[in-house]
Amino acid sequence: MADEIDRAKIVKLLEEIRDNQRVQLERQAEAIALQKQQRELVEVRMGQAISLQDRAELLQERSSKELKTHRAFNFSVLSIFALLLILIAWITFSTR
Repeated sequence: MADEIDRAKIVKLLEEIRDNQRVQLERQAEAIALQKQQRELVEVRMGQAISLQDRAELLQERSSKELKTHRAFNFSVLSIFALLLILIAWITFSTR
């Protein structure tokens, strides 16, 4: 009878171990699924960040070109303005 009780305890213990292992495997599967989701999300965010970076670089290039154009235009306008001032001053002082 003691052998049967010991066997029953061993069987019960083995069943508990088996059940706990199943629970642990289920939790690991859930954790792996969550990690996969997070990885996919990171990949999507990385793609978005790369796309955004590319757009930002494009905008910076355009801004740089526009700034160069505006600087050249401003230099031209200021040069013409300075020449006109010199011409007006020359005409004003040469007629005296």
